[in-house]
Order: sequence, then C-alpha cells, then structure tokens
Amino acid sequence: MQRYMAISFLGPFVLSTLFFVIFLLTFQLFNLVKVFLYKDVSLNEAAGLFWQICMSFLPLAIPISTLFATMFTLNKLSEDCEVVAMRSFGLSKTKVFFPFLAMGICVGATLYSLNLNIIPYSKTIFKNTVIKLTSKGVLKNIRSGQFYSEIPKATIYAEKVFNKGTLLENVFIHLKFQNEEHERTILAKRGHLKKINIESRDVPSLRLLLFEGNISKVNKIKGSVEKILFKEYEFPIMSGDIKIGFVTRDGMRPNKELILLRKQLRKEYNETKKTEANYLSIKNRLINVEIEYWQRINNSVQCIVFVFLGFCLSFGHNRFKKRSFSGPLFLSIIGYYGLFFLLLSIVKKGSLEPMVAILSPSLLILLFSLVWMKRLDWVN
Repeated sequence: MQRYMAISFLGPFVLSTLFFVIFLLTFQLFNLVKVFLYKDVSLNEAAGLFWQICMSFLPLAIPISTLFATMFTLNKLSEDCEVVAMRSFGLSKTKVFFPFLAMGICVGATLYSLNLNIIPYSKTIFKNTVIKLTSKGVLKNIRSGQFYSEIPKATIYAEKVFNKGTLLENVFIHLKFQNEEHERTILAKRGHLKKINIESRDVPSLRLLLFEGNISKVNKIKGSVEKILFKEYEFPIMSGDIKIGFVTRDGMRPNKELILLRKQLRKEYNETKKTEANYLSIKNRLINVEIEYWQRINNSVQCIVFVFLGFCLSFGHNRFKKRSFSGPLFLSIIGYYGLFFLLLSIVKKGSLEPMVAILSPSLLILLFSLVWMKRLDWVN
C-alpha cells in the first residue's frame, strides 16, 4: 500500500514540475525570442539556452510541485474512497503519511545535490551563451562609417572596421545619461572589441578597449567641461543582455566555492571597523552570499515541509463532501512567499540574520502542520 501511494505521487509531481517550469519560462520568453530573432541563433543554441534556463528554475518549481503533488494524490485517494478503505482495515495516519514523507526527503536531497554544482553550472552556461549571442550581434552590426545605437544610452561610430568588427579605427562614442544633466564624449584612434573573463566563474563580459584618446565630460547645469586624456581605456558593452533575477554571480558558484567565499567575507567583515569606507560594501556582499547559501538549504527543507502541509490540507472532516484544494493551496503559497519576501527585504536592510529570515517561514509552516496533524480526526 505504501509503495502504491509513493508511485501515485510521482506522476503529479513530474507533471506539476513541468507546468511550473514552463509557467516561469513564459516570463522570460519575450527576452529570449528577442535574442533569437536579432542575433541569428541556431536551433542547437536555442535548445541549449532553453534547457539551461529550465534547469535554473528547478529550485523554484520543485518545492511547489511537491506540495501540489501531495495534495493532488491524497485528494484523489479520498475521492476514490481508498482512504476510507485504509482506515477501515486499521492503517494509521502515520503509515499513510510515511511514503509521502519519504518522497519529500528524496526530492529534497536530489534538489540539494543539484544545487551543489549542476544548477550553478547551468546558470553559468546560460550567462555565457547570452553574452556570446550578444557579442555576435555587436560584432555583426558595427560597420564602417555607420552609427551603432543598440547599446543603452550610448552611440558608437567608427570610421573604419576590420577583422569582422573586432578592430576599429577613429572611434567616436557619445553617452547620454538618464537625468540628461551629464553628457560624455569619447574619442580614440583605435579600438579593440573583446571578451574578458570575470573572476573564477569564467563568465565573460564584452569590453571595448580604446587606445590613444580623450574623454570629455559636460555638466549642463554647472556649464563645466572636464577633459581626460588616456593611453588605454576600457569601455563596457551591455547590448542586448538578458537581465534575470535568479542568474546572479553568487548563484553561479558551486557550493564549495560559495562556502569559501562566505568564510572569507565573514573574516573581512569581523576585521573591518564600522568607520572604514569599505565596511558597508563588505557587509552587503556578505549578506548576498549568505542569502544564496541559506536559500540552497531552504529549497530542500521546503520539499519536506510542504509534504507536511499538503497532507494536512488534503483531508476534510466529511468524506461524503467533495472538497476543492485549489483555494487552500493558493492561499498557502501566497502566505508562505509573502512572509518570505517580507523577511528578505528586512535582511537586505541589515536588520535581520539571513539564516533566520530564510528558514523561519519553513519552520513556522512545519510547526503549524505538526499541530494540525496531531488534531486531525483520523478515526471518524
């Protein structure tokens, strides 16, 4: 009977995971299609990009899928009177709950193992692919004697372009900022477009290296002009990049690297005095790393906690009355993530420990579910 219930759990879990991944993917579909259309993306590159972004959504989709699958399976068993049959031959609620708990632990352990290396690797590959496609578009579109304006707030002009767009001569760049108070003009004799790796995660960033030129800064309000001469200047290119919140640099680190960085930042934070200029930057950096570290643990904890919650929500007192679980499911998800993001905003202000904020909603749901399960009228 327990194996039967565990197998019944698998189908709804897989289908709901696919549904939630596709649902989350729709929010980024416009940005992805835009890249595919304008950057000459092959079918293999498009399929790879979709796969990597789907892998990155698993920490969000799997815990909710565990809750949904638990509720759906138990509700189906109740509708088919199989729960009544279990009760009639003396099967306790603990024995009915055990296969779902076992599946929740297996799912949580699997998700944690994916969070160690595979999901960070997928995020890195996704970021690399986007930058590769972005750079492809930049290299293709910069042409001799034509203005290039795909980069936000910037216009680039090169008198001559060589080597498939990577080498430029007599470069002119105009930058206009959002407040329209400042303008910047850059002139250079030569330019070299190249990708530069950032830190140890091998995430490239597109840069335009300029040689032998000057930068003119104009302040319209003060009426002042500042001119800077340079032999070499590095100008960042941000054209067509996809900005997705979950693809953070800390999220792209494997777990061992994240733990080492966490220890290093904690040491720097403890040694840095509040009066020092870099105190706040180290503190904010440490908070972001702590959030990523504890979130990986909490993703697995959620899978177990949501099994407890789903078990409690799936049984009504009247077996003759058909009961819809969509309302309680929706309210539970809204309540949990509402509290989670509220505490997370407090953490970012430096008023609460990341571990407390991230794990507290899960522990509250667990305590609530345990009390509810104890009071659950199983015999009647």
